Amino acid sequence: MKKNKECKYDLNKIHKREFSYSRKADDSDDIKFFISTEDIDRGGDVMVQSGMVLNEKSVPLLKQHDSYILLGKMDNFKREKREDGVKTTVGRAIFHEKSNGLTNDSKYYKELVEGDFINKVSIGYRILEWQWKEVDGTEVFTVTKWELLEVSLVVIPMNNDARRKKDIEDNDLQQMIDIAVQKALRKDNKTADPEPEIHTKEETKNILDDIISQY
Repeated sequence: MKKNKECKYDLNKIHKREFSYSRKADDSDDIKFFISTEDIDRGGDVMVQSGMVLNEKSVPLLKQHDSYILLGKMDNFKREKREDGVKTTVGRAIFHEKSNGLTNDSKYYKELVEGDFINKVSIGYRILEWQWKEVDGTEVFTVTKWELLEVSLVVIPMNNDARRKKDIEDNDLQQMIDIAVQKALRKDNKTADPEPEIHTKEETKNILDDIISQY
């Protein structure tokens, strides 16, 4: 292994990392997510679960890493092992369900999670300590200590180099198109509708054609 190999990330930045299927099912009424695992991720990195640092007992639960849209908080973090033996960190999501007078994103997103329309999270974290380790003859960038800053519900998760996820499911993409269409309709009609309807692809195409024909 090469000595004194440099860190592959900017330590002054907040990084993001997603997990492709994060919802944890159990017998309780709590909404839980796998927020991190010790797998080698798509970027070829590993995050040591015992290295997670929390400055508070909870961290903000955000929408798409937007610090202006607070959905609630994540707390009750526990380290567990999956059935395949991989170490993970599990957290509990608590939604505040309060309205700002215009929309109620928290209640809406909670319903999407409970309906399994959104089951992915992405974390915002800061790298505190790291090293290169050899795993099966390959050098792996290993984050040995990291500070968890926030957890976000995401439709299109981001990994730490901000690439778009390759395996976006059709229904996730369709939902994003529907939301964009509904926003366009609300703007055109100057009406408020905080909870967009979900349409079939054919219905969405007809709506888009109708919008385009008006311009």
